[in-house]
Amino acid sequence: MKKTLIFCCIFIVCSTYPMKKITSLISQLKSKKKSKQELKEETRGVCYLALLPDDIQNLIAEYLPFPDREDEREFVERARKVQQGDKNNPIKQGNFLIKLMEEEVLNMPSIFGYYLELSFENTIAEEKKNLIDTYSGMAWEKEDIFSCSADASKVIMTNNFEGTSIFDTRKNKQIYKVEAPKQGFINKTIASAISNDGTLIACIEDLHFYKVRPSPDGKGKILFTKNSPGPYILTCKNINNNTEAQPISLPNTIKKLIAFNKQATQIIVFETTDTWHDKYHIFLSADEQEHVQKSKKTFNNFLQKWGICKDLRTSVNHTTTKVII
Repeated sequence: MKKTLIFCCIFIVCSTYPMKKITSLISQLKSKKKSKQELKEETRGVCYLALLPDDIQNLIAEYLPFPDREDEREFVERARKVQQGDKNNPIKQGNFLIKLMEEEVLNMPSIFGYYLELSFENTIAEEKKNLIDTYSGMAWEKEDIFSCSADASKVIMTNNFEGTSIFDTRKNKQIYKVEAPKQGFINKTIASAISNDGTLIACIEDLHFYKVRPSPDGKGKILFTKNSPGPYILTCKNINNNTEAQPISLPNTIKKLIAFNKQATQIIVFETTDTWHDKYHIFLSADEQEHVQKSKKTFNNFLQKWGICKDLRTSVNHTTTKVII
């Protein structure tokens, strides 16, 4: 399938690339007549795709799917379909279904708690695993929200009174947890996102939504809840080195939707507007140089990602031609 895809891309490029250049390249190859033994020795272990000029290789790359990077147009298009889950709204992403179930149960006479289950299901393979399967005596679980990374390998679940947890769906285990503050003002997280590698967390938060104080059970007791929503801020945290970027103010018309691009160098949020189209804001979660580097789409990147032609030589001297399609 991958070889067929590459062949089709080469065919498309060849049909658009100037014929004079292709003819010239073929002529040069034919003019260098050598014995079969010499050709065999020279081409041993060399991928013939390396003989294509660099600009042709990168032109082919424009027609290929990259699972680990996307340009801004692809990012915006995908982000519009991103879902934010809660107990009433499961997330369906590709073949995967992520669902939160909460059930009120009687723990002791006249004392109710909640059974909590966060499941991750592959609907094609019909495989289901529980990321969370536990009981809690607190009634705050109604505040749980969750979302998943672009490749569905990570799930982030946030509860304003319990804290934030990250799960690796492939290893079926929790890889990160941080407790929520037990006193003072607490921001209300209305949307969250996690990068593919699980190192970056981004949230839309409603400032100082709750006021809490410690309670005998060590959890925290609500003193008051803010009556009106806003102002909102965007926060981004690197959980590897526990650093957090300076919060960014957001308009009060912000939607409960946030996402990282596949290469985790940009964050997108959307605004509600009076027109038929939505308005979005994109922020860098990495410096400009890192963003440019990680966003490049080259033929060599594609082949290495899929384990094809790992020995593709980039040291061959090519004459680069500017191609205008």
